[in-house]
Amino acid sequence: MRIIIVGAGKVGAAVAELLTNMDHDVIVVDKDGERVQYCISNFDTRGIAGSGANFKVLKEAGVSKAHLFLALTGSDELNLLCCLLAKKAGVKETIARIGNPEYYEQIQVMKNDLGLSMTINPDDIAADEIARQLRLPSAEKVDFCAGGRAEIVAVSVSEGCPLIGMSMKDLRGKFGDVLVCGLQRNDEVIIPSGLTVIGEGDELLIAAKHSNITNFFKKLKLYTTKPKRVMLIGGGRIAYYLAEDLSDMGMKVCIVEMSRERAKELSRVLPDADVVLGDGTDQTVLIEEGIEGTDAVVALTDVDEENILISMFAKNCGVDKVITKLNKRSFGKMLLESLKIESVIAPHWVAANRIVGYIRGKANTAQDSKIDAIYKLADDKIEALEFRILDEKADYVGIPLKKLGLKENVLISGILRERELIIPRGDDTIQAFDTVLVVTIVNEDLIEDFHDLMR
Repeated sequence: MRIIIVGAGKVGAAVAELLTNMDHDVIVVDKDGERVQYCISNFDTRGIAGSGANFKVLKEAGVSKAHLFLALTGSDELNLLCCLLAKKAGVKETIARIGNPEYYEQIQVMKNDLGLSMTINPDDIAADEIARQLRLPSAEKVDFCAGGRAEIVAVSVSEGCPLIGMSMKDLRGKFGDVLVCGLQRNDEVIIPSGLTVIGEGDELLIAAKHSNITNFFKKLKLYTTKPKRVMLIGGGRIAYYLAEDLSDMGMKVCIVEMSRERAKELSRVLPDADVVLGDGTDQTVLIEEGIEGTDAVVALTDVDEENILISMFAKNCGVDKVITKLNKRSFGKMLLESLKIESVIAPHWVAANRIVGYIRGKANTAQDSKIDAIYKLADDKIEALEFRILDEKADYVGIPLKKLGLKENVLISGILRERELIIPRGDDTIQAFDTVLVVTIVNEDLIEDFHDLMR
């Protein structure tokens, strides 16, 4: 597929990397020639230095032959204009990045009137992911699947954990209707079988209903109640969206922001939040604002190193849940291993994965695939795929899962049937109109249709 990306910043570059890895023909357009050259050198893209709002530049990029057009600059207005020009040139599918909350409130009208296929708001998506983690603070990462009825959570197995030495089949027998659908051990990812044994240092991906995951943490004596007071360090757009989400969940939010103008604006638009004018990297300010009595801290400044230091200080102050925003994903593993900060979020990668999941879904639809949704897990090394089973006469319908002959590194981890989630066992079957959640390792054989799961 030929894809044009206008905007080679953090989000645009991440999308370009993911799409070229999928062998799409990607052309990057940006006024900053160095950004364009970075994408050309690192991701095997083509590129043009110029404005995406200049029709001559778009013609040079081959806009009339593009299958998909993405406008991902930091300017909402520029993105909308670029998509309008692309539509005029005949591009059917256009995606625009929209970040301004005032625009985003009327996004459906904009999508319809401008003919946009998709809009993406990296800050709102990041806020949603953080809110999910705070809703279930015992987990390091939480993903919703199957229309929100299934959760996949990440759990690290630390020294002394009772899971060490336990096989997957024994775990399910002891902890109820939960399923370990993936395991990360050092740099290796594993789709486990019933005989796989859990070791110290493993990171488990566990699929279940929310109530069963809660019970799982309680039985492990790892359950942490939902925080009542959350401190956000840095008052950017993520903080705005997150404060709205947390207030709706009944949490008390304090935002520490060092810009007087921004602090005044946040006080106006977030009447339920406490907005403090101060430097979030100043330990005295944080102590004065009660960090030691705070249940959760989210470090959201624009500087990775500041967020790391804030997070370390919060942990030293005894804060139960600390979430760290990072732009450089390479910091993430170091934090997890040496600094003991359990939750890291890279907003541009979250947005990039959402965009690429949409694109892959569109491509598969064109090939009569039944993939409804795609989720990236375990540092993007594992995929969770949702299939909607529409063929009542398919040869896998009504057959016990243990007899399906699934490929290696493929696991059916959930079946949604009439709004009820089933965590399957070998004797369970797939029925017509089920939604089936499948977990597999990325870069295994490409899965486009449910039949591709079987040998």
